[in-house]
Amino acid sequence: MRIKQRSTAIQSYHDIIDSLPDRRMRVYKALLELKTACNLDVSERLNLPINRITPRMNELVGLGIVTEDHRGLCGRTGKRVIYWKVEKNENYEQSNFLRSPVIYD
Repeated sequence: MRIKQRSTAIQSYHDIIDSLPDRRMRVYKALLELKTACNLDVSERLNLPINRITPRMNELVGLGIVTEDHRGLCGRTGKRVIYWKVEKNENYEQSNFLRSPVIYD
């Protein structure tokens, strides 16, 4: 059985896909400002829900721009979390590296 997708669903999908590189850039810039941060720190800095931060952080890790700094307890939640840092000091903002689609192996 095949389900027909509505044109509004397809349009919403394309709107989200088109905005991903911009969100990735915002997460990158927030992490640059914070130096070392967990996803919750970035979420609070950008005033966005954490479920919008975590996928972008995973993309940045996949691109090799962000790496794990350390693991520790989050002061606000008491849960063990990963603290991230920007891996290289190069200026990724000037390239299309952050704006290109992420391809996972």
